[in-house]
Amino acid sequence: MRSDAHEIRAILDQLEAMRPVIDPSDPMATAEMFRDTHFQAGGDFTLFHWRGAFYAWKATAYRPVPDDELRCMIWRYLSGSLRRGKDELTAVKPTPAMVDATLDALGAVAELPGGAETQSWIGGPPEGAPRGGLTAVANGLLHLDSGVLHPANPRFFNTSASPVAYDPAASAAGWTEFLGEVFCDDAESVSLLQEWFGYVLSGRTDLQKILLLIGPPRSGKSTIARIVTALLGPDAVTGPSLASFANPFGLQGLLDKPLAVIAEARLGSRVDQHQIVERLLSISGEDFLSIPRKYAIDWTGRLPTRLMILSNELPRLGDASSALTRRFLVLQMTKSFLGREDTRLAGRLLAALPGILRWSVEGLGLLKARGRFVQPKSGEELLAELVELTSPIAQFIAERCLLGEHREVSCADLFTEWGLWKSGQGWESAGTMASFGRDLRAAIPRLKVIRPGSSGGRARVYRGIALAKQSSFGVVAGGRP
Repeated sequence: MRSDAHEIRAILDQLEAMRPVIDPSDPMATAEMFRDTHFQAGGDFTLFHWRGAFYAWKATAYRPVPDDELRCMIWRYLSGSLRRGKDELTAVKPTPAMVDATLDALGAVAELPGGAETQSWIGGPPEGAPRGGLTAVANGLLHLDSGVLHPANPRFFNTSASPVAYDPAASAAGWTEFLGEVFCDDAESVSLLQEWFGYVLSGRTDLQKILLLIGPPRSGKSTIARIVTALLGPDAVTGPSLASFANPFGLQGLLDKPLAVIAEARLGSRVDQHQIVERLLSISGEDFLSIPRKYAIDWTGRLPTRLMILSNELPRLGDASSALTRRFLVLQMTKSFLGREDTRLAGRLLAALPGILRWSVEGLGLLKARGRFVQPKSGEELLAELVELTSPIAQFIAERCLLGEHREVSCADLFTEWGLWKSGQGWESAGTMASFGRDLRAAIPRLKVIRPGSSGGRARVYRGIALAKQSSFGVVAGGRP
């Protein structure tokens, strides 16, 4: 009898070694065993839960893992598990409730520490590795300041990686020749693009700028967008329309995307421009956002997304404060290759991606040394036109008014002048005095509206602004400057 008992115990031990033994009433322990089995490499975990979603390590970066995929894996894991009875081990018969409980527990088990950001070490860097300044490329982790490559490591949490291998000796000659042609040898424009490529590659968002490429059809805009997409990797780039930013779920596609390339900036008359402006400012300004997602809880955090807009014409966005236009860097492209396109160009440039990667890293170094972007002179005129398009009130103030702490003008007189000016610009309506006052205060935050005493009548006046001599009334600006 004792021999039989030993044999049974040995068989049970073998079964236990071959199949996991779980307690279905303890989903947390089950979730830990599941992650230990399926998501571990070299002693490091390779599955994490971050901002409402799961991410798994795949060679060079953490990629999103849909809940449905994990649910299928959990079903199979539980189906192959055993549960301990009084005297024997029996097969687990999983239920939907058991799977759901394990998935929920897995989110808690794999949750990244609060405040964790992409392109940072989980639990600190390994010995000999730099703490920051790293970006993932095809052949490891590139330290952007030194150009030193470090081995890829699942402890480095990054949700995107360049599919291009870094080679410090690679040539970008064909690429720079292409840029010299499309920008008509404008060195300032080429330098800005080089710094922008490095900026996007680095993951930085702190300079809070939006790149705007303006040029005729077939001027090279799409080729530049294709190259930066290939450099970062297609999974790292999204292509929303500008109008989609006015939709409730319009920002969902930007989650964990280092770059958004907006290929056309035309907007219909029914689009909520104020909503679009607000979102462009929030994204570029590193604001903390709560973003609705379809069939999922809202995502909360700061988007890592830089914005790059390609257009044949300047976008028409209403922004009385001109805050948005101050975010733009404008690159003007005047040459069109329509009818004489080089069909082999894209292939040659894609073959030069290692050199373009090195060129981009050099651009980041130039940007770091200066500390800011510089607007090329060739795009300054377009930038001024953009201010006029987005903020007519700013143009009106510049042309018809004088600013100063003690200057004053009647609210009615200034609104009348505004109507005459808009009519001269070809606008159909001057709007209401209330909307004019709102836009005026947005453009001049220190503006005051006062009601003088009995000696001055009861008419309201603006303090901080006055009509200039060349106004339609022919009056001299009032008050001291």
